[in-house]
Amino acid sequence: MIAEALREAIVDGTLAPGAPLRQDAIARHFRVSAIPVREVLQQLESEGWAKAAVHKGVTVAPLSADEAREIYEIRSALESLAISLAIPKHTPAARPQLEEDMINTLHRRGERYLWLKFGLSSYKGESDHEHTALLEAVERHDVAAAQALVVAHLLGTGELLACELSKSDDARTRVERSPTSWNI
Repeated sequence: MIAEALREAIVDGTLAPGAPLRQDAIARHFRVSAIPVREVLQQLESEGWAKAAVHKGVTVAPLSADEAREIYEIRSALESLAISLAIPKHTPAARPQLEEDMINTLHRRGERYLWLKFGLSSYKGESDHEHTALLEAVERHDVAAAQALVVAHLLGTGELLACELSKSDDARTRVERSPTSWNI
């Protein structure tokens, strides 16, 4: 429960990149002892959500252009495979399950970056068009087209995010919002 709450606060920007994750404050916030919080912080670090530094404690992991690109490259490969396995079994009744068929861990990690993409109004229409084309390929049972579309969409997203994160210190300042309601 604590790990999920912290992940959600990181994804929605309540806990910004670089924000301290103080064990004692988190324990007070969740009314638990320090032991489960210590375990959660270690878990979050192993998953890439947090970064521990000697004499500095644990902080929210920074956003990285390289990580954004890597997440979307891996997702493109895995989701291309997943879509090729799912399409032969696709029926209109199976559509709700297909919509939930994501590569959960990478999808969740990628959420940290998606709000940056959503802030680019010029990309919204293009993204909607890509999703529509992908759904149409799935409904036609066109595995090759669906794979090509999902790969192009995810690699394009990764590259767009990496470029935005690499632009300048000004862009990085815009990305790294300050924490709001969490006082930990």
